[in-house]
Amino acid sequence: MRRLFYFLLLFISISSANALGIGISPPEISANCSEGTICSLQLRVFNPNSEAIAVNAELEKHNAWLNSKGAEVEPFSSKLCQITLVPNQTGLIEDRLILKTAGGNLDAAVGVAIKLKVKQKEKVATGVLVTGSIVLVGLGCMGAIRIVKVPKGNKS
Repeated sequence: MRRLFYFLLLFISISSANALGIGISPPEISANCSEGTICSLQLRVFNPNSEAIAVNAELEKHNAWLNSKGAEVEPFSSKLCQITLVPNQTGLIEDRLILKTAGGNLDAAVGVAIKLKVKQKEKVATGVLVTGSIVLVGLGCMGAIRIVKVPKGNKS
């Protein structure tokens, strides 16, 4: 009788367990970014479960760069998600984007490798442009002004 009880208890607990799987595509993301500017990464998140899931994003090494944190994906569907980040370092950056489910009784995490080629932010030479514009406008005005000499005795 005891064995039957344990078997039934085991059977009930197995049948009520949630099967979880989340998927992402592509398996690796590469992007070209500029230092200090917003860089957007797109990936598709798949939810094969019977419950909606909230997915939160993290970076393993550079989590402070993340601008967006995640999305919600409906049951048995997929969603194109845009992850934005602002890199503050130049060079070839390799990191791992981790997507974790949050809330409910479904807990899972999946990762995707990211490779960012971060170049230095282009600096605009506004001082040179403004100075050059003033000089050109000044030269143009000098050509438009006629200097007329008025004789001393003639007061008109």
